[in-house]
Amino acid sequence: MQELIHLLLVEDDEQDRFLVTKFLKRVGSFEIACTGTLSEAREWLGNNPCQLIVTDLNLPDSTGIDAVKQLVEISADVPVVVLTGVDDVELGPKLVAAGAQDYLPKSQIETERLKQILSHALVRHRLWNQAQQAALYDPLTKLPNRTLFANHLDHTLEASRRRGEKFAIAFFDLDGFKPVNDIHGHAAGDQLLKQLAERLTATIRKSDMIARLGGDEIAWIMPTISDAYTASGRVTRMMAQITSPYRVETVVGPVEVKIGASIGISIYPDHGQDAAKLVCNADIAMYQAKTLGGNRIQVFTGETLTTSTSSSRPGMRKVRPVPQAVNCTRILLIEDDDQDLWLIRKTMPKDWGFEITAVSTLVDAIDAARLNHYDAALLDLNLPDSSGIDTLRRLHKAVNDLPIVVLTRTTGDPCAIDALKAGAQDFLGKSFSDLQFWPRAVRYAIERHALQQQNEEALQRAQLANTDLLTGLPNRREFQASLGMLLSPDESPIQPFSLVIVDLVNFQSINETLGYLAGDEVLRVFGNRLKEQLGDEHFIARLGGDEFALLVYGNQDISEINQLFKNRSSYLCRSIKVGDRVVNISVKVGIAQCPDHGEDASALMRAADLALRHAKDVVSAPIVGYTPNLGSAADHRTRTEALLRSTMNEAGIHLLYQPIVDAGSNELIGIEALLRWRDRSTELLPPSEFMAVAESTGLIAQIDNLVLREVCRRCRDWLPRARTRYPDLRFSLNVSVETLNSMDYASSVGWMIDEYGLTDTIPEIEITESALSNDLYQTLQQINRLTDLGVRTTLDDFGAEYSSLNYLRHLPVSKLKIDRSFVSNLPGEDRDRIIVNSLIELAMKLGFRIVVEGVETEHQRKMFTQSKDVCLQGFLIDQPMELAQLAEKYGIVLPSSRRSI
Repeated sequence: MQELIHLLLVEDDEQDRFLVTKFLKRVGSFEIACTGTLSEAREWLGNNPCQLIVTDLNLPDSTGIDAVKQLVEISADVPVVVLTGVDDVELGPKLVAAGAQDYLPKSQIETERLKQILSHALVRHRLWNQAQQAALYDPLTKLPNRTLFANHLDHTLEASRRRGEKFAIAFFDLDGFKPVNDIHGHAAGDQLLKQLAERLTATIRKSDMIARLGGDEIAWIMPTISDAYTASGRVTRMMAQITSPYRVETVVGPVEVKIGASIGISIYPDHGQDAAKLVCNADIAMYQAKTLGGNRIQVFTGETLTTSTSSSRPGMRKVRPVPQAVNCTRILLIEDDDQDLWLIRKTMPKDWGFEITAVSTLVDAIDAARLNHYDAALLDLNLPDSSGIDTLRRLHKAVNDLPIVVLTRTTGDPCAIDALKAGAQDFLGKSFSDLQFWPRAVRYAIERHALQQQNEEALQRAQLANTDLLTGLPNRREFQASLGMLLSPDESPIQPFSLVIVDLVNFQSINETLGYLAGDEVLRVFGNRLKEQLGDEHFIARLGGDEFALLVYGNQDISEINQLFKNRSSYLCRSIKVGDRVVNISVKVGIAQCPDHGEDASALMRAADLALRHAKDVVSAPIVGYTPNLGSAADHRTRTEALLRSTMNEAGIHLLYQPIVDAGSNELIGIEALLRWRDRSTELLPPSEFMAVAESTGLIAQIDNLVLREVCRRCRDWLPRARTRYPDLRFSLNVSVETLNSMDYASSVGWMIDEYGLTDTIPEIEITESALSNDLYQTLQQINRLTDLGVRTTLDDFGAEYSSLNYLRHLPVSKLKIDRSFVSNLPGEDRDRIIVNSLIELAMKLGFRIVVEGVETEHQRKMFTQSKDVCLQGFLIDQPMELAQLAEKYGIVLPSSRRSI
């Protein structure tokens, strides 16, 4: 105890205060404050720092065990040591059981013993505190975690049942939180969660509890809330706090972000008589709120799930049988020196009910402890078959539910502290003065160990709190801890390693189309594949949602990491069968390396995040290693997203129209609407500038609906007049993979058709083959529903996917667009010419019309002039243009009132 320690002495007797203070100044460096009553101690502790409390039992306003209990309750983070004039053999264990770290009669105070008691109390309490904090509180937000939430819910349930009261619980799932991570990085997401936690804790009552269950899920326990109306009102007010803007620091400076929440509520006892049922039903209501569109509050409305409980809990350890003779304290003495054995037996009190079994080796001790029950062990560190702290470690590992008191000739604070850290409850020397204390030390060790056993379940759950329960992989918390250990080694320098973040592409669409159970199954299978393929070599974790992380050890460059993943990608990304459905998956990967890209966690996570975002933006680069220029790409991405959001309702969307003509007659038979974006300078941006950002941020669904609305308006107002010249003319528009597979797009089309009163002028919908490779079943459902609405579907970029011909067996499409990659080398490339001619012949036999894209030369056009049911599109035919310009060029005469349309 070399550092200055703030110590509070609670003692009302002036003479005893003087004597105790004199001893305290001898044994350590203390700044001592004194109070004479418990109420004065309470007030002092509320206004001053304190690391240690030494107290008398008999105080003017509290006496005995109750005084200790109150001190422990007042300042749970401070160890309490009792020094009192009462020398009662039975009192000491009771005081330790009440929370005191140790107990010493004033008549037995001497310098070395007091120093030992105080130093050991500080070390033990610090170790206990660290374990408890790790077990019960989320390290990021400092909110209670899932374990403490479950404990508190049990207490609330019991209290409400006893008092005949109702209470409510609410489950929150944050809407829009994942895009914050995706766009601005995990550091920004962590800032948002911290700000959110501050808002929530400032809003709730003192009797409430807000807990972070993991990821972006929050739970709220509201005692004495008796009905759904009151609970909904409180949650609505909380929603206002959640949805207020947050200001977070990003690579481009401070940014204001917004999120929402889907919230489910259940009421005790209306929606469940036990904790499991209440939690399950609140969870169901939360997902109902999310299904209804998110950012909603939903009270549980009925039984839709049942839960089963089991008396056995995962992770709970087995303990040895309890003692049969409750009045006898059985001690295992592990000592090979006959003289020491004699001294220990000599100093054993005759009337304390001790029964000693002596063994002389560690092997015999382990065998004895496993076969019989002992209440405590007295251990010499130096035995014939083991020596030093390793003796203690081996015994503690073999029989970890046995309280151990070390009794050895090896003395000194460093050895004692090492022993406490290794699992000993106390450490005594073999001097005659120390030997007098071993019986008391054993009694106190038993009580302290009992307190630790009470917390054992929480500590076991703490390990579960570090594990993702769905995949069995370490979770984000454990990943951060492992990353921190790599970056803070005991020895320098930091060893090189790579941080790899893996993201499942379009995973959200699986949840929304197949349900969360199917999504969970995909995550579980993918996590198992990662473990099978990489788990023996590297550290793997699930960060949350559809993101996984790897710590790849060793000095490997980006190309080697890239190859490491590609070698396994065929297995990792193999389709997954969920029930009777087959789900195709693909991944995007971002890689950062230590120390090249940073030597702290935030820098490495930011680098890997930037690489992952770039991989998401670039279709042809699923695996991307960090390079410094990605920072500027991230800045561009952030600015582009801001532009899309700010101008979406300010005429930002702008359509150009490209003609499609019959190859033989050169007659106009189709007009494809092509999206551009008008920035604030009125410049039109091509899709390559904004489409990837729109898709990765989820804005694409809203954009696709706006495009659909604009094209339907043209079909109503413009197309009937144009058909007086071109009877078969139709509009067509593209729909993205994300929109088709993440929402009920067919319903949106149906609403638009009804709104604009379309019958024979309904636009055609073009989808790419990549939409099919993501989830063929979902896409088939959407196309069939579109067909029922009278919508014709075109398969765009045909031939780009390896399974193109297989799709033709299932898809009710009316037209195929041959991918431009086959056309660009015509007519010179023989293989491409053979493929294109074969596709045309196949399409004609199957009854499809063909559109040849990318026609840019006269030679290419002439190749198809004799082909029936073939249409051409490309820069040779015409470039995309304004609709008024197209009308003028193709001789479409419109009334003057409509020329501006």
